[in-house]
Amino acid sequence: MFWLLLALIAAALLAWWRPGGRVAAAVYGLALLLFGLFGGMPLLFALLAALWLAALLLFGLAPLRQEWLARPLLARFRRALARLDAGLLAQLLAPSGSGWEAELLSGRPDWSGFLSAAKTSPSTKSDPLPAPGGAAADDGIEANAETSPSVLAWIELLRRHGTPAQQRRWLAPLLRGECRLAGSPQALAGDGEVIALEDETGTRPALRLRLDAPLAATADLYGLRVWLQDPRRLIGGRGGPSAVLLPADTPGLRVEAGVLGAAELCVDFEAVIGGIESIGLGHTHWNEAQALAMATLVPRRHEEFARRIQTVAAARARIHAPLSVATGTQPAAQQALALLAARAGAAQAMAALAAHLLSRGEPPQAVAAFAASLAAEQRAQLVAAAAALGVRAGTAHADDEAETPPCLARAERYTVVVLRGHRAFVRALAAAHETNAAQALERFDAALREHLGHLAHTAVRALVLGLSRSVFFTFPGRDAAQRAAIRRIDRASAALAFAADLALGRLALDLASRRPRTAARARRAAARLSLTTGLGDATAQLWLASAALKRHVDRGAPAEERALLTRICDDACRAAEDALDGVLRELASPWLARVARWLVFPLGRGPRQPDAATDRRLAQASLEAERLRAQLRAAGPRCAALAQALEATLAGEALEARLVAHNTAPRLSIADALAARRIDAAGAQQLERWLAAVRAVQGSALPD
Repeated sequence: MFWLLLALIAAALLAWWRPGGRVAAAVYGLALLLFGLFGGMPLLFALLAALWLAALLLFGLAPLRQEWLARPLLARFRRALARLDAGLLAQLLAPSGSGWEAELLSGRPDWSGFLSAAKTSPSTKSDPLPAPGGAAADDGIEANAETSPSVLAWIELLRRHGTPAQQRRWLAPLLRGECRLAGSPQALAGDGEVIALEDETGTRPALRLRLDAPLAATADLYGLRVWLQDPRRLIGGRGGPSAVLLPADTPGLRVEAGVLGAAELCVDFEAVIGGIESIGLGHTHWNEAQALAMATLVPRRHEEFARRIQTVAAARARIHAPLSVATGTQPAAQQALALLAARAGAAQAMAALAAHLLSRGEPPQAVAAFAASLAAEQRAQLVAAAAALGVRAGTAHADDEAETPPCLARAERYTVVVLRGHRAFVRALAAAHETNAAQALERFDAALREHLGHLAHTAVRALVLGLSRSVFFTFPGRDAAQRAAIRRIDRASAALAFAADLALGRLALDLASRRPRTAARARRAAARLSLTTGLGDATAQLWLASAALKRHVDRGAPAEERALLTRICDDACRAAEDALDGVLRELASPWLARVARWLVFPLGRGPRQPDAATDRRLAQASLEAERLRAQLRAAGPRCAALAQALEATLAGEALEARLVAHNTAPRLSIADALAARRIDAAGAQQLERWLAAVRAVQGSALPD
């Protein structure tokens, strides 16, 4: 048994360090030989030796491996790609790259590089929202409730791909707010074709559009995506989805009952953003611009909403009427206050990391996907926690121009993020679209070897980190709270990487299957398509925990914010474990799911409930008088009544304490205290003013 254990440990160490193929074969062969000589299990030795020899021949001889393994798998991989949605495949092939999400999906994030990167100053509401693409602040659009991500997306689309004439005509008026722009929630607002238009100057190519699409609002300029065709090959046969800008006064364009329509609308190619060269690239350009707009605007809006609702709820919990108990002193209220503080801190961290990553030029797709889903989830939690404290709050800024329902949009965005963040998949995708057959096979073979090595490495790493709880490994960090957060995120990242390798491999095999697509198999395939959504949920939560960690580091690791960092990371890692558990349950093979669960959660999952001591510290910190005063001052005039009630409460609590200390009656009122001469007329007036200030804010909704 000792020598068998030695052989297994040797295999695990080789998977962990991933040396070259020859070194791995020699080391494992030596361990296997020792097991055969001294282990006393000839049948098991023969089986392991046969497996070692087969692996040595298959992976040691490149021509044999490429012919027997890589070539059939490449054919199946191409069949799987052929079954993907055309729009999804186009987004996967777009040269947008990947960012921090790819580090998390790799299982070994580069914490030193991530934490040492220069910090980005957090945004404030008074700052103008920078125009996407890095324009000066004076050219920004005010980030208020009326600003739409769709408007920002069209501006970015015009900035990145518009012709110089289009930019001179429209960009400055749009940025200054002199021109109102609106779009359609439909992916395609109509179609059109290239025609030969005759006028006094002769014959020239133009566009004839047929439009019928609902509008989000009336405006001076309309941004639409239409499907263009060139049946007569007047411009070389170009066609496909294209983005167009149409002024409201275009002859033949009509807007009736919120619907934009046109039967035979003739326009020049100047209406197409980017001109003739951009025909057919409308969806690709739009997805890129929309992602950047969402990554810029959604975190800021959510940060403002979370900060405001947390401030109002904490102030309401701190304020109380004379001779009564403050809501914030109750245990149930402290749980709600801790949740509000954690979600507000998470929103601030998310906004700071989004600004940081965009300033570094990282692709916005992952930031937009994570911000949209996390903001929606946290908004619901914030509203529920505030309602538990008696604060009524509506939902925050939802984009009324969404093309698809939020649940479907989340699945689509996460699929793109996960697939583009999985490095082996990206290499295999590039190999599958290589036109040279020999180079395609060579590149796919390299991607396959990388994927198999990564699968073995992440399996061992997830098991070792799970068994040891990462206590035997050294991580960067200024204090114990930071190191504990990194340790837990790193452990969850290893589990995520292993689950992603299994899930994407299983999904590719299912898509490439030649079996008939029966109804039962179609249901199983649909269930497995949700794998990428679960992986995206887990990645988003680890991304959020990373954001909280970086914000804590950038702020100088203040001791008073350690509880906040701990709560955010604990909640995020707990949610990531839930998502990974769902992914493993969706694996087709029950035995594979059991083995994977044992590797990912060898000692079981982490604590299921927040730490009570951490919650108490967060609640007490959120009720501190000076902090509340600063937050209410920052909120401005809309929280003036709350600020007045808070000052009245703080000023009257000393007088209240003297009354309560000498009171023997079951209930005490201001009139009784005055009649018993326990307070004078001035004290009674102070308590009455306090009571009036509190009544003025009780039962009111969240200030707009």
